[in-house]
Amino acid sequence: MDEKLKNLDEKMNGTILKEINFSEEQKQRILKQINYSGKKRKSPWFVHKYIPATISVVMIILFFIGIKSLMINQSVSAQYRDKKEIVERLSQTFKPVHTVVGQFENRMRDGDKANTITFTLNLDKELYKSSEKVWTEDGYQTINILWKDGKLIYKNSTIGVSDEKKLTKQEFIESGYLGSIFEGRKYISLLENYNNWKYKEVERFGRVLYQIEGMQPDNTHFPKKDAFALTVDKETGIILYLALYDQNGMSKVIIDTIDIWINKEVPDDIFQLF
Repeated sequence: MDEKLKNLDEKMNGTILKEINFSEEQKQRILKQINYSGKKRKSPWFVHKYIPATISVVMIILFFIGIKSLMINQSVSAQYRDKKEIVERLSQTFKPVHTVVGQFENRMRDGDKANTITFTLNLDKELYKSSEKVWTEDGYQTINILWKDGKLIYKNSTIGVSDEKKLTKQEFIESGYLGSIFEGRKYISLLENYNNWKYKEVERFGRVLYQIEGMQPDNTHFPKKDAFALTVDKETGIILYLALYDQNGMSKVIIDTIDIWINKEVPDDIFQLF
């Protein structure tokens, strides 16, 4: 009998198991289990000796990588802090807006003649009035809109079509009736890559503006995929000018503000039915 089984047999003789007779097959199973257990007892020595050291090295490496990454991110954040503020302003156009009076042109597709919108807004009192000359295949049509007392009245004076519906302040802001100059969120994709554009501060309409020029990122939804020019009101994020350029330098002016007054007093009697 194997020496290990002899030792086990001697130990069993001193217990209540001495009367049990094991077959040869059972003895071999016991021997295999003893050998397996002996091998398992060796692994903690290896684990306790090497694994903690390995973990420590890995943790130190990760620590220094994390510190380096943090320093790089802080450096990038500081470098582009001003550009980040411009993007944030575009996403929060309505927070600093109280009243706006103005006129602007916009174009929706290549070759379109400009639509001209003249409007007055008092967001605090939930009042809005606009008149828009819209270019169609049949010529220009005039669309008038009045938002007052939580109700929006829409009237196409040219073809005699009118509509009326209730709109809360938030619903009105999200409806798109205010026009493209208030839709700064739509143009944030132009500015996602801070390396692709530059800006300078200029004055126009008695206000400080960001005049931005850059290259369009590949992921924008705009039709032209080359340069762009964008002018944004510094205080409010209202879009005052947007032009897109193709590879030949041909531009398409999407938004062009003719005149604008922001956060000036507006008399209530302007907001009347047409």
